[in-house]
Amino acid sequence: MVMRKGRSFDCRMARSGTVLMECVLVLPVLVTLIFAIAQFALIWYAQIMTHYAAYNAARAALVYNPAEYSDNGVFKSVSGPCWEAAVRSLAWMSSSAGNSGPVAYSHVAGWGLIPNSSQIANQVRINQSESEEQSDPPCVKVCVDFEFPLLVPVLGRMIGCFVNGSDDDAIMLHAYSLHPKPWSTARYPRRP
Repeated sequence: MVMRKGRSFDCRMARSGTVLMECVLVLPVLVTLIFAIAQFALIWYAQIMTHYAAYNAARAALVYNPAEYSDNGVFKSVSGPCWEAAVRSLAWMSSSAGNSGPVAYSHVAGWGLIPNSSQIANQVRINQSESEEQSDPPCVKVCVDFEFPLLVPVLGRMIGCFVNGSDDDAIMLHAYSLHPKPWSTARYPRRP
């Protein structure tokens, strides 16, 4: 303890203000960093799920096995077996509010509706320009586009601005899957 002009001076009292100031300066940066890590983890998981949706869409195209892929509508952007498989795969990733979308794609048999998935039908598209049936080697390529909503309020808009160039709170994820056709299609006969 140091004596100063007749009264005692405690060093701990002088440092208590600096701890508060350090907390005020560091805490916003630390919270922003934690939210950024959480948002990028969600984006990474959504990208993995978009690849899984493309895989399921390609499998649906193989199982559906139409006589002509383009005329029969397998690769339609908002309907058809590929789109339905992709929507059902990504219904868990939709974080939409409201109940204005169709609930047929966000319903799990024996369980019920998937929470917050009413807008999933508006967020998933099959990219028709890149989806195709290839003959050499015989395979099916399906591309899925998923408009993933960014959930962290301030950082979501910042990431959307950086990725999209606008202050949109969603980013477009793109994935494709290429599956070889089976040698025999006797199990899955061609549909007219």
